[in-house]
Amino acid sequence: MAKENIQRQDIIKEVKFTIAEDAFEGPFRCCNQLTKKTRKQAHYKGLSFSYEVWRCSKCGEDYLDTQQAKKLEGFWTAQKAFDTFLVEIREK
Repeated sequence: MAKENIQRQDIIKEVKFTIAEDAFEGPFRCCNQLTKKTRKQAHYKGLSFSYEVWRCSKCGEDYLDTQQAKKLEGFWTAQKAFDTFLVEIREK
């Protein structure tokens, strides 16, 4: 599929909209039903991170709300720090 070059004059009209403050808070709608909160775990170099996702029981798609996305982003930041600075965790 070729990319189209859309020019300003090609735009029919400008549309303004407002996003609700809670637009990124679960439950979310997927497959014509509401998602349900479930726990997941991520593991990295001996660290375990437990977090919640909103999962569609029909297709299995996972969604993160704002709060959980921030927590998971923190875990990914820690992963990056371990990789960048060669940090090791050792058990005694």
